[in-house]
Amino acid sequence: MANPIPKGWQPIETAPKDGSFVLLFYPRAEPPVSIGYWDDAFGIAKIAGWMMMEFDSAFSAVTPTHWMPLPPAPEVSHVG
Repeated sequence: MANPIPKGWQPIETAPKDGSFVLLFYPRAEPPVSIGYWDDAFGIAKIAGWMMMEFDSAFSAVTPTHWMPLPPAPEVSHVG
């Protein structure tokens, strides 16, 4: 049986580290919420860390404290 998808903000220690995109909460960043993912070996230095989609780079100044799954995409009707 698959693990249930958590609802609401979860401690960052429980976040998936398999490359899945999730919402990340950075308490001292502006904006405080970003879409991101865990990367085991980022860049030349091969440093593991959380990646923020807005910057396409490691955001090492602030570490996320919480995460939550992305909501499902809306249903879109194709007209044409």
